[in-house]
Amino acid sequence: MTYGFDSTISICTIPLPLQVHNESIDIIYPEIGKLNTNTVPIGIGLQQLYIKRTRYLIKNTVLDRSISKFYIDHIADSSLGGYVVTTQNRCIKSVKDCSRFELKFEPQQDIEFIVDEQARHSKKIFVLTALELFVEKQVPNLVQAKIIENRTIEFCQTDIKSILENQECIRQNIEALEKVDQSDIMIRYLKDLNPEDDNLQE
Repeated sequence: MTYGFDSTISICTIPLPLQVHNESIDIIYPEIGKLNTNTVPIGIGLQQLYIKRTRYLIKNTVLDRSISKFYIDHIADSSLGGYVVTTQNRCIKSVKDCSRFELKFEPQQDIEFIVDEQARHSKKIFVLTALELFVEKQVPNLVQAKIIENRTIEFCQTDIKSILENQECIRQNIEALEKVDQSDIMIRYLKDLNPEDDNLQE
């Protein structure tokens, strides 16, 4: 059997826009306050579904010859712990990170074939600006899709409000002590402000 380049088949691959869907949202509490119902949450945890799609545009350029068997070996993306190919149409073989698809062509026939792959990923949001952006941009769609409850929204808003109030209080105390150089209480306030700015990223 001879192997070589085949100019009778034209192939073009086009990656389609990545889709990210939030499947569930959980409230994150500090470890020491999990059993206390009055504890202010420190962030949110997202369970996300990532969907990648690849469009194959294939054409048999020959005028008088059909192709009975043409194979596409699609290798899944290895990021996020590894994607899994989910397209079953025309799939004749599949392993962990690769699937083979079989197509056939009439003379000068062109086919558009799309391969989907998915990965699930966990994401935690602690940073204040990211929480604000989440509430502003994503929450309305999640409410409409019935993925997030009003209780979760209230917790997110409470978390943001609590951090802003704490930061403002600390800054006011620092301004009042600016004339006291390197005082112990000034150093303590500065140390308290840094974790608030990071929004408990640790």
